[in-house]
Amino acid sequence: MQDMLCAIAKNQWAPMLQHMDNRLVFVWENQGVWVAATERAGDDPPVWVTEECSHRKTRQVWRRLEKPLSHFLVSFVLQELTFGSELLAVAPGALEKFQGAGLPVEPVWIRGEYASDIDQPSYFLVGERFLVRRAPDEADGEDWYGCKDMMGAGVLRSLGLPTQIR
Repeated sequence: MQDMLCAIAKNQWAPMLQHMDNRLVFVWENQGVWVAATERAGDDPPVWVTEECSHRKTRQVWRRLEKPLSHFLVSFVLQELTFGSELLAVAPGALEKFQGAGLPVEPVWIRGEYASDIDQPSYFLVGERFLVRRAPDEADGEDWYGCKDMMGAGVLRSLGLPTQIR
């Protein structure tokens, strides 16, 4: 939905795995602004993300992430689950509204390192229905939230939360 895991065989939906500056590119940002790459071998190797450049340049500027490949992949999957939800919306302070309504909130992934050096989102499972993404540096303290079906819309309306992106 947002970013793309590279394909190992040609298809029409995702770019192919490729080598760039002796690294294996495995994720492309949805608009092609950055790519994530790792080593071609090793147990849980490091991840690098291109910075201050474009996929159109032949030589990239790379920033090495602090956490290894396994951590990056968990952050990637949680982001894609959130943004790929059937019901997806965003609102300031949504997590507090869920908590205030007495819905159980379970931390899933806290300050997960991803592509941006300032964007370390945390994910929470709310009421066994909603996945909430909170990033400390998001504009206006907005929380993204989603669920797999429209049954959650009634809960959202009762809390005064949007049921879609406006």
